[in-house]
Amino acid sequence: MILMNKGLQLFIILFFVLGIVGMSCVSVDDSVKNNGNAAAEPTVTTAPSDTTKPEEKDVYKLSAMQEYLENGIDKINYGSISEGIEQLILVLAEKEAMTNPPEEAIELAKDAETRLNKLKSALFLEVEPEWLDSSLNQVKGDTLDIFPQPSVLLTYDGGIGRSLVANAPVAFRFIKGSGIMSGLVAKTNDHGQANVIVTRFDNPNEENIIEAYLYYKEKDFTYTFTTITRSFIYAPPSRQASIFVLERYPDGNFEDPDIFNAVYNNLKDVALDFTLSNAGLNEKAFLQIYNGDKSAITHLGLEDQISYICAVLNDCFHIEQYEYKGKKYNVFLSEARATIRIIRVADGKTVYTNSVECLHAQSEHGKGSSPELSARDVLKKSSVKMEALLSKEIDVIKKALTGKGE
Repeated sequence: MILMNKGLQLFIILFFVLGIVGMSCVSVDDSVKNNGNAAAEPTVTTAPSDTTKPEEKDVYKLSAMQEYLENGIDKINYGSISEGIEQLILVLAEKEAMTNPPEEAIELAKDAETRLNKLKSALFLEVEPEWLDSSLNQVKGDTLDIFPQPSVLLTYDGGIGRSLVANAPVAFRFIKGSGIMSGLVAKTNDHGQANVIVTRFDNPNEENIIEAYLYYKEKDFTYTFTTITRSFIYAPPSRQASIFVLERYPDGNFEDPDIFNAVYNNLKDVALDFTLSNAGLNEKAFLQIYNGDKSAITHLGLEDQISYICAVLNDCFHIEQYEYKGKKYNVFLSEARATIRIIRVADGKTVYTNSVECLHAQSEHGKGSSPELSARDVLKKSSVKMEALLSKEIDVIKKALTGKGE
C-alpha cells in the first residue's frame, strides 16, 4: 500500500514536471515568432473606397443644390444680386454634372432657371456719360483715336428704383471687326462700372463693333444673359474738317482773314478735307468753339459731317501811337499773337495747339498810319510766322489727326 502510494506520487511528480517544460517551450516559440516581444493582438483595417454608390452621390448633390438655391434667394433679397446669381447658377451646374439627374434635381434646376429669367428683365447694362450726346443718345466711337473706351454701368431694378450692381462679370467681345483689348472679362466695381481698354483695331478704316454682356462661369458651367448686352460702334472719322478763323484788333474784326491761306496751304496735305466755315459765326460763338465748348460745337449741327475743327485766332491785342521826346507822330505800332487749335468734334478735346507772336521787343511789331493799317500789318506778319511754324510741325499734326506720322 505504501509502495503504490510512492509509485503514484512519482508518476504525478513526473507528469507535472513534463507539463511545465512543455508550457515553457510553447512560450519561447511564441516569443521568437514576435521578435522577442509579446504577441500582439491582430488589427483589422478597412481600405478606403474609391467609389461611392450613385444614389449616395445624388443625395449629396441634391443637398448642395437645395443649399445653393436657398442661398441665392437670400442674397438677392438682401441686395447682393451678383452673388445671388452665382448661387443660382451653381444649382444648374450641379444638375448638369449628373449623368442621370433625378426628378428632384430637375425641379430644383427649373426653379433656379425661372428665377434667373426673372432677373433678366430687371438687369440693365447702360453706357457711361461720355457715350451720350446732349439728347442722351448713344454716339459712335472713333476708330483712330479709339475714343471713348468701352465702359458700362450694371443696374438692377427691384421695383423701388434702380441700384448699382457690384462684383458682376462683364465680358467684352468683337462682333464686327477685330483688334486687341486689355482683357475679355471685367468685374463691376462698387459703382457698378466695368470697362476694357482697346489698344488697337486691326482695320481702323472700317466699322468695328464691340459687345458687352453678362458672363458667369461656375464649376466649368457657363451661363450668359443673352438679352442683357450693350454694343459699342466704332467708325472711321469723317474725312471732312472745318477751319474757323477770327482776325481781330481792338477796334473790330476783319472779314477777310489773311491767316486762312497760311493755315490751309499746310493742312491740305493732311488726310482730311479742310474747308473754311466762318459763315454766320460771330465772335462769341467762335471763342466758344475755340475754347472747346462741346455745346457750342453741337449747336453748329456738324457732328455727322465733320470730325475736326481747326480754330485759328489771329489777335492784334495791342496798338499804340508812336511817341518820341513827348511828340506824337502819325505812326501806330502794333503787336499780335496767332494761335491754332485743332479740336475733335466728338468730345471737344484739343488734339493740337501752337502759337506765334509778333512783339515790339523782338522788332517784329506792325506799323501803319492808322490803327487799322497797323493791325493789318502785324496780322500779316503773324500769318507768315504761323505758316512757317505749321510747315515744320506738319508731321506732328498728322499724328494728332490720324495717329500716323512720317
